[in-house]
Parts: sequence; C-alpha cells; structure tokens
Amino acid sequence: MDATGLIAINDANANNRFSVDATGNLIVSDSNGTPTILLNPQAGTITILGVTFQAQATVTLDPGQGVTLADALGNTATYQASGWTVNGTAGCAINGGDLNVNGNAFVTNNMTVQGDVFLPGADCAEQFEVAGATSLEPGMVVVIDDSGMLRESDQPYDRRVAGVISGAGTCPPGIVLNRHGPDDGKRASVALIGRVFCKVDATMSGIAVGDLLTTSPVPGHAMCASDSRLAFGAVLGKALQPLADGRGLIPILVALQ
Repeated sequence: MDATGLIAINDANANNRFSVDATGNLIVSDSNGTPTILLNPQAGTITILGVTFQAQATVTLDPGQGVTLADALGNTATYQASGWTVNGTAGCAINGGDLNVNGNAFVTNNMTVQGDVFLPGADCAEQFEVAGATSLEPGMVVVIDDSGMLRESDQPYDRRVAGVISGAGTCPPGIVLNRHGPDDGKRASVALIGRVFCKVDATMSGIAVGDLLTTSPVPGHAMCASDSRLAFGAVLGKALQPLADGRGLIPILVALQ
C-alpha cells in the first residue's frame, strides 16, 4: 500500500500482479506487468485481454472454463485458451478496429457485408459429382456425362463441356459453390467463371492470346476452336497466354459459350 491509495501484490520483479488503485480499478496483470483484466467501477466496464465489455451482472473466473462475463439477460462471453465464445441475443460487437481470425470461421445463419469482399482466389467454382472411379486433376477439361456427373473430356468440340477443374498452377478458387463435406475424391470443383490454369494441346494448331478454346481429342485438354461452326456451344474459354506447339498448362478466362 502506498500514499496514493494503491493496494498491490507484487511479484519477484516488482510487477503489480494484483492491484486496486485509489479510483477503485481492480487490475490483474501478467508477468510483464501488462494488465490482462481491468474492472472499472466508474465506467461499469470489464476489459479482458484488450476486449471491453459492459459489466452488468457477473464475472466468473474458473481455472477449467476460463473467464465468463454474464449480463442480466443471460448473454455470456467466455474467454478460454482457444479464444472467445459469445452466446446470447446481444451477440458480439466490435466497434472500430479489425477482427482477425487465425483459423476457420463458421456462420450458422446469414452474414451481411456492408462493403467489398476481397478474395485471394481467381475463379468461381462449383462442385459436381465425379462419375465412377474417374480421377480428375486440377487443370483438366471436363464434360457432363449422361448421368449428370463429371468425366474427363476426350472428344473435339464437345457441347457437354462443363469447364476446367479448379486449382492448377497459381490460381486457387476464390469461391466454391455447392460444397458438401471434405474432399473425398467423389466430387470435384469446376471453374465456371474467372481465371484458371487449363491443360491445352497445340499440336494441331498453335494457340494465341485471345483464341477461343474448346475440347480436344486429347483427354482432359483444350484446343483452339478454329472451326466456328463446330465451336458454337462448345467453347469453354479464352486463352490468356500463347502456346505455339505441344502441350502445356496456360491461364485461360473461363467463359462457357
């Protein structure tokens, strides 16, 4: 206790680990002297690890369950080693600053974004079921068979073309629609729009930037759609990089026509 009215318990390094100052603030600090819990009776707030809550009811410190704040309505916010869990009608509000999630975020109900959504991926893909024991690789051109499932393309100018398997090269998908469960090989993500790397065959005709592409007789490969009469309904995209000869993997702009 000192002349200012501070009552404190110090550690061996003279850090105040538990203190009550003259204004009534109760402070619990870590080994570096940094406050981890602050109870401010004048403001009626509780701050835990930099997050401030209105202290309307109770605070429970349980070594096994962490720190739980509960208001008069039954809303709770619990901090454990794994992070925060917030329950109740009040939800969790972050006024100012950023929310950084180092892991997965799961939203049970609707999510409204009042601004732009920035995604590092390059295309919009949708998952389809794969026919039989077909093994589909990223970059492959695929078609829809009679059962409505995907299989590797193997015919030129095939109007059943569905798109390109997403994820090849440096272009992971930005959005994946119709995704159910883990990747077990029974479903594949097909790029429907956007930029994707695609396997192409230029042995019969070289590919230039801007050329329309269609399915080729080489399984899983696209080729230049040089015959406009056959290309109608069988175009899968437009080349974004040239390939003069041979086979390769080039970026294309997916645009089914």
